[in-house]
Amino acid sequence: MQLIAKSFGSNLRVLEELNKGNIYINILRKDKLFIKIPRKIKVFEYRQYAVKKTGKDLRILATSDYGIEAIKHYKLPVWGVQFHPEVIFENERAGRGLIKNFLKL
Repeated sequence: MQLIAKSFGSNLRVLEELNKGNIYINILRKDKLFIKIPRKIKVFEYRQYAVKKTGKDLRILATSDYGIEAIKHYKLPVWGVQFHPEVIFENERAGRGLIKNFLKL
């Protein structure tokens, strides 16, 4: 997501410490990427950088207490997520669902 954001004019910031662990994110907008995904999901993150502000061509789809978590280009079929959907939690189906949705796109 960071590379996509930077490519479309977004600003990145270096976090004071490595952001590693489980967090909850909030889905802000309906999007094909999040079909059948709850509005709040538990995800795993591992990052040192964060998207500070998106460029004009990107829409913010999800956020957390740590910042922007998912983006989409307004016109192009380009999505990015800050977290690791491949990390599957017991009783949490959001990661699998998100990957299935992405593959359908």
